[in-house]
Amino acid sequence: ARALSPAAVEWSVPGLRAEQVGEWLRSLPRTLRRELQPIEPKVAEIVRDLQPTGDSLRADLARFLLKRYGITVPPDAWREEAVPAHLRPRVEIVDHNRKTIAAGRNLEQLKPQLKETKTVAPRGNDDWQRATTKWERSAVTSWVFGDLPEKIVVSGEPLTRSRDCGTTLSPSDGERDGVRGRPESTTLAVYAWPGITLEDGHVSLRLFRSAALAREASFDGVNRLIELALQKDLAWLQKDLRALCRFDALYAPLGASDELQETAFANLLRHALPAAPMPALTQTNFETAVRETRERLAGLPSQLEARLNAILPLRQQIATKLGQAVATAPAPRPRTLNDLSQLGAPAKPAASKHPLAVELNGLLPPRFLDQISFERLKEIPRYLKALLTRIERAALNPQKDAERAAQLSPYAQIVSGFEAKPSSISEARAVQEEFRWLVEEFKVSLFAQELGTAVPISAKRLDQKLEQLRMVS
Repeated sequence: ARALSPAAVEWSVPGLRAEQVGEWLRSLPRTLRRELQPIEPKVAEIVRDLQPTGDSLRADLARFLLKRYGITVPPDAWREEAVPAHLRPRVEIVDHNRKTIAAGRNLEQLKPQLKETKTVAPRGNDDWQRATTKWERSAVTSWVFGDLPEKIVVSGEPLTRSRDCGTTLSPSDGERDGVRGRPESTTLAVYAWPGITLEDGHVSLRLFRSAALAREASFDGVNRLIELALQKDLAWLQKDLRALCRFDALYAPLGASDELQETAFANLLRHALPAAPMPALTQTNFETAVRETRERLAGLPSQLEARLNAILPLRQQIATKLGQAVATAPAPRPRTLNDLSQLGAPAKPAASKHPLAVELNGLLPPRFLDQISFERLKEIPRYLKALLTRIERAALNPQKDAERAAQLSPYAQIVSGFEAKPSSISEARAVQEEFRWLVEEFKVSLFAQELGTAVPISAKRLDQKLEQLRMVS
Protein backbone atom coordinates (compact mmCIF):
# COMPACT_ATOMS: atom_id res chain seq x y z
CA ALA A 1 0.00 0.00 0.00
CA ARG A 2 2.85 2.38 0.75
CA ALA A 3 4.40 1.70 -2.65
CA LEU A 4 1.26 2.46 -4.68
CA SER A 5 0.86 5.87 -6.27
CA PRO A 6 -2.51 7.66 -6.12
CA ALA A 7 -2.50 7.73 -9.94
CA ALA A 8 -2.28 3.93 -10.07
CA VAL A 9 -5.25 3.60 -7.72
CA GLU A 10 -7.36 6.18 -9.57
CA TRP A 11 -6.72 4.33 -12.85
CA SER A 12 -7.29 0.85 -11.40
CA VAL A 13 -10.96 0.45 -12.43
CA PRO A 14 -11.25 0.48 -16.25
CA GLY A 15 -15.00 1.08 -16.16
CA LEU A 16 -14.54 4.41 -14.38
CA ARG A 17 -11.78 5.86 -16.57
CA ALA A 18 -13.87 7.65 -19.19
CA GLU A 19 -16.07 9.36 -16.59
CA GLN A 20 -13.04 10.31 -14.48
CA VAL A 21 -11.22 11.90 -17.41
CA GLY A 22 -14.40 13.65 -18.53
CA GLU A 23 -14.90 15.18 -15.09
CA TRP A 24 -11.27 16.36 -14.91
CA LEU A 25 -11.47 17.99 -18.34
CA ARG A 26 -14.79 19.67 -17.59
CA SER A 27 -13.33 21.09 -14.39
CA LEU A 28 -10.79 23.14 -16.34
CA PRO A 29 -11.33 26.87 -16.90
CA ARG A 30 -13.46 27.77 -19.88
CA THR A 31 -10.52 29.09 -21.91
CA LEU A 32 -8.81 25.69 -21.71
CA ARG A 33 -12.02 23.71 -22.18
CA ARG A 34 -12.68 25.56 -25.42
CA GLU A 35 -9.43 24.20 -26.88
CA LEU A 36 -10.51 20.65 -26.03
CA GLN A 37 -13.91 20.78 -27.72
CA PRO A 38 -15.52 18.47 -28.53
CA ILE A 39 -14.58 16.78 -25.26
CA GLU A 40 -16.00 13.27 -25.83
CA PRO A 41 -13.54 12.27 -28.62
CA LYS A 42 -10.70 13.62 -26.48
CA VAL A 43 -11.88 11.51 -23.54
CA ALA A 44 -11.94 8.38 -25.71
CA GLU A 45 -8.44 9.09 -27.03
CA ILE A 46 -7.02 9.74 -23.56
CA VAL A 47 -8.57 6.58 -22.09
CA ARG A 48 -7.14 4.58 -24.99
CA ASP A 49 -3.60 6.00 -25.00
CA LEU A 50 -2.77 7.37 -21.55
CA GLN A 51 -0.82 5.14 -19.18
CA PRO A 52 -0.26 7.00 -15.89
CA THR A 53 3.31 6.66 -14.64
CA GLY A 54 3.56 9.48 -12.08
CA ASP A 55 2.19 10.09 -8.60
CA SER A 56 -0.79 12.13 -9.78
CA LEU A 57 -3.34 11.42 -12.47
CA ARG A 58 -3.80 15.17 -12.94
CA ALA A 59 -0.08 15.61 -13.63
CA ASP A 60 -0.14 12.69 -16.08
CA LEU A 61 -3.19 14.22 -17.80
CA ALA A 62 -1.44 17.59 -18.07
CA ARG A 63 1.62 16.00 -19.68
CA PHE A 64 -0.61 14.08 -22.12
CA LEU A 65 -2.58 17.20 -23.11
CA LEU A 66 0.63 19.12 -23.74
CA LYS A 67 2.22 16.36 -25.81
CA ARG A 68 -0.85 15.33 -27.81
CA TYR A 69 -2.73 18.62 -28.26
CA GLY A 70 -0.17 21.31 -27.40
CA ILE A 71 -2.37 22.57 -24.54
CA THR A 72 -0.56 23.73 -21.39
CA VAL A 73 -2.53 23.14 -18.19
CA PRO A 74 -1.11 24.92 -15.10
CA PRO A 75 -1.18 22.81 -11.89
CA ASP A 76 -3.64 25.24 -10.26
CA ALA A 77 -6.09 24.99 -13.19
CA TRP A 78 -7.52 21.67 -11.96
CA ARG A 79 -10.45 21.91 -9.58
CA GLU A 80 -9.46 19.90 -6.49
CA GLU A 81 -12.72 17.98 -6.05
CA ALA A 82 -13.65 17.70 -9.72
CA VAL A 83 -14.22 13.94 -9.58
CA PRO A 84 -17.15 13.00 -7.31
CA ALA A 85 -16.71 10.32 -4.67
CA HIS A 86 -18.64 7.65 -6.56
CA LEU A 87 -16.06 7.82 -9.39
CA ARG A 88 -13.11 7.38 -7.01
CA PRO A 89 -12.17 3.76 -6.26
CA ARG A 90 -12.69 2.85 -2.62
CA VAL A 91 -9.46 1.61 -1.07
CA GLU A 92 -9.47 -0.92 1.73
CA ILE A 93 -6.14 -1.98 3.24
CA VAL A 94 -6.27 -5.29 5.08
CA ASP A 95 -3.77 -7.34 7.02
CA HIS A 96 -3.02 -11.00 6.39
CA ASN A 97 -5.95 -12.03 8.56
CA ARG A 98 -8.30 -10.01 6.32
CA LYS A 99 -8.79 -7.47 9.09
CA THR A 100 -9.30 -3.92 7.80
CA ILE A 101 -6.47 -1.56 8.73
CA ALA A 102 -7.74 1.51 6.88
CA ALA A 103 -10.39 2.37 4.30
CA GLY A 104 -11.37 5.40 2.27
CA ARG A 105 -11.23 7.04 -1.16
CA ASN A 106 -7.91 8.87 -0.75
CA LEU A 107 -4.84 6.65 -0.57
CA GLU A 108 -2.54 9.46 0.60
CA GLN A 109 -4.78 10.11 3.59
CA LEU A 110 -4.69 6.41 4.49
CA LYS A 111 -0.92 5.93 4.33
CA PRO A 112 -0.15 7.69 7.65
CA GLN A 113 -2.32 5.09 9.39
CA LEU A 114 0.10 2.39 8.23
CA LYS A 115 3.24 3.82 9.82
CA GLU A 116 2.78 2.02 13.12
CA THR A 117 1.26 -1.10 11.60
CA LYS A 118 3.33 -4.21 12.10
CA THR A 119 3.59 -6.26 8.93
CA VAL A 120 3.42 -10.01 9.44
CA ALA A 121 4.15 -12.44 6.62
CA PRO A 122 1.24 -14.76 5.87
CA ARG A 123 1.57 -18.31 7.08
CA GLY A 124 2.86 -20.61 4.38
CA ASN A 125 4.24 -17.71 2.32
CA ASP A 126 7.88 -18.63 2.95
CA ASP A 127 7.91 -21.08 0.04
CA TRP A 128 6.65 -18.43 -2.38
CA GLN A 129 9.20 -15.95 -1.06
CA ARG A 130 12.00 -18.44 -1.61
CA ALA A 131 10.76 -19.12 -5.13
CA THR A 132 10.63 -15.43 -6.06
CA THR A 133 14.10 -14.87 -4.59
CA LYS A 134 15.45 -17.71 -6.69
CA TRP A 135 13.69 -16.96 -9.97
CA GLU A 136 12.72 -13.31 -10.25
CA ARG A 137 14.99 -10.73 -11.88
CA SER A 138 14.47 -7.01 -12.38
CA ALA A 139 15.46 -4.48 -15.05
CA VAL A 140 16.97 -6.91 -17.56
CA THR A 141 17.97 -5.63 -21.01
CA SER A 142 18.61 -8.86 -22.90
CA TRP A 143 17.51 -12.49 -22.91
CA VAL A 144 19.48 -13.83 -19.96
CA PHE A 145 17.00 -16.51 -18.88
CA GLY A 146 18.02 -19.47 -21.05
CA ASP A 147 14.99 -21.77 -21.38
CA LEU A 148 12.35 -21.00 -18.77
CA PRO A 149 10.16 -23.90 -17.60
CA GLU A 150 6.44 -23.70 -18.24
CA LYS A 151 5.84 -23.79 -14.47
CA ILE A 152 7.70 -24.50 -11.25
CA VAL A 153 6.67 -26.20 -8.02
CA VAL A 154 6.64 -23.69 -5.18
CA SER A 155 5.59 -26.06 -2.41
CA GLY A 156 4.01 -29.45 -1.89
CA GLU A 157 4.32 -32.32 -4.34
CA PRO A 158 2.91 -32.66 -7.85
CA LEU A 159 0.41 -35.27 -8.96
CA THR A 160 2.00 -38.61 -9.86
CA ARG A 161 0.83 -41.64 -11.80
CA SER A 162 0.13 -44.87 -9.91
CA ARG A 163 0.02 -48.11 -11.84
CA ASP A 164 -2.67 -49.46 -9.50
CA CYS A 165 -4.88 -46.48 -8.88
CA GLY A 166 -4.25 -44.03 -11.72
CA THR A 167 -3.53 -40.43 -10.73
CA THR A 168 -2.79 -39.92 -7.02
CA LEU A 169 -1.11 -37.39 -4.82
CA SER A 170 2.40 -38.19 -3.61
CA PRO A 171 2.53 -38.90 0.16
CA SER A 172 4.03 -36.13 2.22
CA ASP A 173 5.57 -38.41 4.85
CA GLY A 174 6.08 -41.69 3.02
CA GLU A 175 3.45 -43.54 5.08
CA ARG A 176 0.54 -45.35 3.49
CA ASP A 177 -2.76 -46.60 4.85
CA GLY A 178 -2.35 -50.14 3.60
CA VAL A 179 -4.15 -49.60 0.28
CA ARG A 180 -1.68 -49.79 -2.56
CA GLY A 181 -1.24 -46.53 -4.48
CA ARG A 182 -3.34 -44.46 -2.04
CA PRO A 183 -1.48 -42.08 0.27
CA GLU A 184 -2.48 -41.63 3.91
CA SER A 185 -1.74 -37.89 3.86
CA THR A 186 -1.06 -35.63 0.92
CA THR A 187 0.25 -32.13 0.29
CA LEU A 188 -1.27 -30.42 -2.75
CA ALA A 189 1.38 -28.81 -4.93
CA VAL A 190 1.46 -25.02 -5.37
CA TYR A 191 2.75 -23.90 -8.76
CA ALA A 192 4.10 -20.65 -10.18
CA TRP A 193 4.37 -19.70 -13.85
CA PRO A 194 7.34 -17.59 -14.98
CA GLY A 195 6.49 -14.55 -17.08
CA ILE A 196 8.51 -11.71 -18.61
CA THR A 197 6.72 -8.49 -17.84
CA LEU A 198 7.12 -4.81 -18.68
CA GLU A 199 6.98 -2.65 -15.54
CA ASP A 200 7.39 1.14 -15.82
CA GLY A 201 9.43 0.71 -18.99
CA HIS A 202 11.71 -1.98 -17.51
CA VAL A 203 11.66 -5.70 -18.30
CA SER A 204 11.52 -8.11 -15.36
CA LEU A 205 11.10 -11.83 -14.79
CA ARG A 206 8.22 -12.46 -12.40
CA LEU A 207 6.32 -15.44 -11.06
CA PHE A 208 2.57 -15.53 -11.63
CA ARG A 209 -0.27 -17.48 -10.03
CA SER A 210 -1.63 -18.80 -13.35
CA ALA A 211 -0.44 -19.68 -16.83
CA ALA A 212 -2.89 -17.17 -18.36
CA LEU A 213 -1.53 -14.28 -16.31
CA ALA A 214 2.07 -15.17 -17.18
CA ARG A 215 1.26 -15.48 -20.87
CA GLU A 216 -0.60 -12.16 -20.97
CA ALA A 217 2.17 -10.31 -19.12
CA SER A 218 4.91 -11.79 -21.27
CA PHE A 219 3.65 -10.35 -24.55
CA ASP A 220 4.76 -6.77 -23.83
CA GLY A 221 7.87 -7.86 -21.93
CA VAL A 222 9.18 -10.10 -24.70
CA ASN A 223 8.43 -7.50 -27.38
CA ARG A 224 10.38 -4.92 -25.42
CA LEU A 225 13.37 -7.28 -25.27
CA ILE A 226 13.11 -7.74 -29.04
CA GLU A 227 13.22 -3.94 -29.44
CA LEU A 228 16.34 -3.80 -27.27
CA ALA A 229 17.97 -6.56 -29.34
CA LEU A 230 17.25 -4.57 -32.53
CA GLN A 231 18.33 -1.11 -31.37
CA LYS A 232 20.67 -0.58 -34.33
CA ASP A 233 18.05 -1.72 -36.83
CA LEU A 234 15.46 0.59 -35.25
CA ALA A 235 17.89 3.53 -35.34
CA TRP A 236 18.25 2.99 -39.12
CA LEU A 237 14.46 2.79 -39.39
CA GLN A 238 14.09 6.20 -37.72
CA LYS A 239 16.73 7.63 -40.00
CA ASP A 240 14.96 6.30 -43.10
CA LEU A 241 11.68 7.83 -41.92
CA ARG A 242 13.14 11.32 -42.17
CA ALA A 243 12.26 11.08 -45.87
CA LEU A 244 8.62 11.54 -44.82
CA CYS A 245 9.34 15.28 -44.57
CA ARG A 246 8.26 15.40 -48.24
CA PHE A 247 4.68 15.08 -46.92
CA ASP A 248 4.95 18.04 -44.51
CA ALA A 249 2.59 20.27 -46.52
CA LEU A 250 0.02 17.51 -47.10
CA TYR A 251 0.11 16.40 -43.44
CA ALA A 252 0.04 19.96 -42.05
CA PRO A 253 -3.78 20.04 -41.53
CA LEU A 254 -3.39 16.98 -39.28
CA GLY A 255 -0.18 17.74 -37.40
CA ALA A 256 3.50 18.60 -37.43
CA SER A 257 6.28 16.87 -39.37
CA ASP A 258 7.89 15.36 -36.28
CA GLU A 259 4.51 13.92 -35.28
CA LEU A 260 4.22 12.16 -38.65
CA GLN A 261 7.68 10.60 -38.21
CA GLU A 262 6.95 9.65 -34.60
CA THR A 263 3.64 7.93 -35.40
CA ALA A 264 5.13 6.30 -38.51
CA PHE A 265 7.89 4.73 -36.42
CA ALA A 266 5.38 3.41 -33.87
CA ASN A 267 3.15 2.08 -36.67
CA LEU A 268 5.96 0.14 -38.36
CA LEU A 269 7.27 -1.17 -35.06
CA ARG A 270 3.83 -2.58 -34.15
CA HIS A 271 3.69 -4.22 -37.57
CA ALA A 272 7.14 -5.78 -37.32
CA LEU A 273 6.96 -7.07 -33.74
CA PRO A 274 5.24 -10.42 -33.05
CA ALA A 275 1.47 -10.17 -32.91
CA ALA A 276 1.06 -13.05 -30.43
CA PRO A 277 2.93 -14.35 -27.36
CA MET A 278 5.72 -16.88 -27.89
CA PRO A 279 4.55 -20.50 -27.48
CA ALA A 280 7.25 -21.06 -24.84
CA LEU A 281 9.79 -18.78 -23.14
CA THR A 282 12.92 -20.34 -24.61
CA GLN A 283 16.17 -18.95 -26.01
CA THR A 284 15.48 -20.48 -29.42
CA ASN A 285 11.98 -18.99 -29.66
CA PHE A 286 13.31 -15.57 -28.69
CA GLU A 287 16.12 -15.66 -31.24
CA THR A 288 13.62 -16.73 -33.89
CA ALA A 289 11.33 -13.83 -32.98
CA VAL A 290 14.24 -11.36 -33.22
CA ARG A 291 15.27 -12.70 -36.62
CA GLU A 292 11.72 -12.62 -38.01
CA THR A 293 11.16 -9.08 -36.72
CA ARG A 294 14.39 -7.92 -38.38
CA GLU A 295 13.24 -9.49 -41.65
CA ARG A 296 9.84 -7.76 -41.44
CA LEU A 297 11.53 -4.38 -40.89
CA ALA A 298 13.34 -4.60 -44.22
CA GLY A 299 11.80 -2.27 -46.80
CA LEU A 300 9.02 -0.99 -44.54
CA PRO A 301 9.89 2.74 -44.79
CA SER A 302 9.58 2.77 -48.59
CA GLN A 303 6.33 0.79 -48.41
CA LEU A 304 4.88 3.24 -45.90
CA GLU A 305 6.01 6.15 -48.04
CA ALA A 306 4.18 4.68 -51.02
CA ARG A 307 1.00 4.20 -48.99
CA LEU A 308 1.10 7.75 -47.64
CA ASN A 309 1.68 9.00 -51.19
CA ALA A 310 -1.60 7.31 -52.15
CA ILE A 311 -3.47 8.63 -49.09
CA LEU A 312 -2.47 12.21 -48.34
CA PRO A 313 -3.00 13.75 -51.84
CA LEU A 314 -6.45 12.15 -51.96
CA ARG A 315 -7.24 13.59 -48.54
CA GLN A 316 -6.23 17.06 -49.75
CA GLN A 317 -8.36 16.67 -52.89
CA ILE A 318 -11.40 15.74 -50.80
CA ALA A 319 -10.83 18.62 -48.37
CA THR A 320 -10.68 20.99 -51.33
CA LYS A 321 -13.93 19.54 -52.75
CA LEU A 322 -15.65 19.94 -49.39
CA GLY A 323 -14.57 23.56 -49.25
CA GLN A 324 -15.99 24.20 -52.71
CA ALA A 325 -19.24 22.46 -51.77
CA VAL A 326 -19.65 24.74 -48.78
CA ALA A 327 -18.84 27.80 -50.87
CA THR A 328 -21.75 27.02 -53.25
CA ALA A 329 -24.20 26.03 -50.51
CA PRO A 330 -26.93 28.43 -49.29
CA ALA A 331 -25.67 30.92 -46.73
CA PRO A 332 -26.53 30.04 -43.11
CA ARG A 333 -29.18 32.10 -41.35
CA PRO A 334 -27.85 35.13 -39.47
CA ARG A 335 -27.03 34.53 -35.84
CA THR A 336 -29.26 36.26 -33.34
CA LEU A 337 -28.91 37.22 -29.73
CA ASN A 338 -30.77 34.02 -28.87
CA ASP A 339 -27.62 32.09 -29.80
CA LEU A 340 -26.05 33.05 -26.48
CA SER A 341 -24.13 29.79 -26.21
CA GLN A 342 -22.17 30.72 -29.34
CA LEU A 343 -21.13 34.20 -28.25
CA GLY A 344 -17.37 34.45 -28.03
CA ALA A 345 -16.82 31.03 -29.62
CA PRO A 346 -14.17 30.94 -32.35
CA ALA A 347 -15.44 30.57 -35.89
CA LYS A 348 -14.90 27.15 -37.43
CA PRO A 349 -13.56 26.69 -40.94
CA ALA A 350 -16.38 26.40 -43.45
CA ALA A 351 -15.31 22.99 -44.71
CA SER A 352 -15.64 21.47 -41.24
CA LYS A 353 -19.40 22.27 -41.32
CA HIS A 354 -20.01 20.12 -44.38
CA PRO A 355 -21.62 16.86 -43.20
CA LEU A 356 -19.15 14.75 -45.17
CA ALA A 357 -16.22 16.48 -43.45
CA VAL A 358 -17.11 14.29 -40.47
CA GLU A 359 -16.58 11.26 -42.71
CA LEU A 360 -13.16 12.51 -43.76
CA ASN A 361 -12.09 13.36 -40.21
CA GLY A 362 -13.31 10.01 -38.94
CA LEU A 363 -11.36 8.14 -41.60
CA LEU A 364 -8.15 10.15 -41.24
CA PRO A 365 -8.05 11.86 -37.83
CA PRO A 366 -4.92 13.53 -36.41
CA ARG A 367 -2.25 10.91 -35.63
CA PHE A 368 -4.12 8.40 -37.80
CA LEU A 369 -1.01 6.19 -37.94
CA ASP A 370 -1.56 5.49 -34.23
CA GLN A 371 -5.01 4.12 -35.01
CA ILE A 372 -4.71 2.43 -38.41
CA SER A 373 -2.50 -0.62 -38.81
CA PHE A 374 0.16 -0.79 -41.52
CA GLU A 375 -1.79 -3.53 -43.31
CA ARG A 376 -5.04 -1.57 -43.21
CA LEU A 377 -3.39 1.51 -44.76
CA LYS A 378 -3.46 -0.10 -48.20
CA GLU A 379 -7.29 -0.05 -48.09
CA ILE A 380 -7.57 3.64 -47.15
CA PRO A 381 -7.17 5.03 -50.72
CA ARG A 382 -10.19 2.99 -51.82
CA TYR A 383 -12.25 4.37 -48.93
CA LEU A 384 -11.13 7.90 -49.82
CA LYS A 385 -12.02 7.40 -53.48
CA ALA A 386 -15.46 6.19 -52.40
CA LEU A 387 -15.91 9.34 -50.33
CA LEU A 388 -14.79 11.52 -53.23
CA THR A 389 -17.24 9.75 -55.53
CA ARG A 390 -20.01 10.24 -52.99
CA ILE A 391 -19.33 13.99 -52.76
CA GLU A 392 -19.51 14.36 -56.55
CA ARG A 393 -22.67 12.27 -56.92
CA ALA A 394 -24.40 13.89 -53.94
CA ALA A 395 -24.06 17.26 -55.67
CA LEU A 396 -25.87 15.83 -58.73
CA ASN A 397 -28.52 13.79 -56.91
CA PRO A 398 -28.93 14.81 -53.23
CA GLN A 399 -32.09 12.75 -52.77
CA LYS A 400 -30.42 9.47 -53.75
CA ASP A 401 -27.48 10.25 -51.49
CA ALA A 402 -29.85 10.91 -48.59
CA GLU A 403 -31.59 7.54 -49.15
CA ARG A 404 -28.29 5.67 -49.02
CA ALA A 405 -27.10 7.74 -46.07
CA ALA A 406 -30.21 6.61 -44.19
CA GLN A 407 -29.16 2.97 -44.70
CA LEU A 408 -25.70 3.79 -43.38
CA SER A 409 -26.70 5.98 -40.45
CA PRO A 410 -27.50 3.32 -37.76
CA TYR A 411 -24.15 1.59 -38.27
CA ALA A 412 -22.18 4.85 -38.41
CA GLN A 413 -23.71 5.87 -35.09
CA ILE A 414 -22.65 2.57 -33.55
CA VAL A 415 -19.06 3.14 -34.70
CA SER A 416 -19.15 6.63 -33.15
CA GLY A 417 -20.28 5.03 -29.90
CA PHE A 418 -17.33 2.63 -29.99
CA GLU A 419 -14.91 5.53 -30.44
CA ALA A 420 -16.44 7.46 -27.55
CA LYS A 421 -16.48 4.46 -25.19
CA PRO A 422 -14.31 1.49 -26.24
CA SER A 423 -15.00 -1.81 -24.54
CA SER A 424 -12.79 -2.80 -21.61
CA ILE A 425 -12.76 -6.40 -22.92
CA SER A 426 -9.94 -7.06 -25.39
CA GLU A 427 -11.96 -9.60 -27.42
CA ALA A 428 -14.84 -7.14 -27.71
CA ARG A 429 -12.48 -4.35 -28.81
CA ALA A 430 -11.19 -6.60 -31.59
CA VAL A 431 -14.75 -7.18 -32.84
CA GLN A 432 -15.47 -3.45 -32.61
CA GLU A 433 -12.41 -2.76 -34.77
CA GLU A 434 -13.50 -5.35 -37.32
CA PHE A 435 -17.01 -3.86 -37.39
CA ARG A 436 -15.58 -0.37 -37.95
CA TRP A 437 -13.80 -1.45 -41.13
CA LEU A 438 -16.80 -3.45 -42.33
CA VAL A 439 -18.79 -0.22 -42.13
CA GLU A 440 -16.20 1.43 -44.40
CA GLU A 441 -16.68 -1.43 -46.88
CA PHE A 442 -20.45 -0.89 -46.59
CA LYS A 443 -19.93 2.77 -47.56
CA VAL A 444 -18.06 1.65 -50.68
CA SER A 445 -20.91 -0.69 -51.62
CA LEU A 446 -23.49 2.08 -51.14
CA PHE A 447 -21.79 5.06 -52.75
CA ALA A 448 -19.12 3.72 -55.14
CA GLN A 449 -19.95 0.14 -56.04
CA GLU A 450 -17.61 0.17 -59.04
CA LEU A 451 -14.58 0.33 -56.71
CA GLY A 452 -15.40 -3.10 -55.32
CA THR A 453 -15.24 -4.28 -51.70
CA ALA A 454 -12.54 -6.35 -50.02
CA VAL A 455 -15.15 -8.72 -48.56
CA PRO A 456 -18.82 -9.46 -49.25
CA ILE A 457 -20.77 -6.85 -47.32
CA SER A 458 -24.41 -6.06 -46.56
CA ALA A 459 -26.59 -4.77 -43.76
CA LYS A 460 -27.29 -8.39 -42.83
CA ARG A 461 -23.60 -9.12 -42.35
CA LEU A 462 -23.22 -6.00 -40.19
CA ASP A 463 -26.13 -7.16 -38.04
CA GLN A 464 -24.47 -10.56 -37.63
CA LYS A 465 -21.23 -8.89 -36.52
CA LEU A 466 -23.17 -6.87 -33.95
CA GLU A 467 -24.69 -10.06 -32.63
CA GLN A 468 -21.20 -11.52 -32.28
CA LEU A 469 -20.18 -8.41 -30.36
CA ARG A 470 -23.08 -8.84 -27.94
CA MET A 471 -21.95 -12.39 -27.24
CA VAL A 472 -18.38 -11.42 -26.32
CA SER A 473 -19.24 -8.21 -24.43
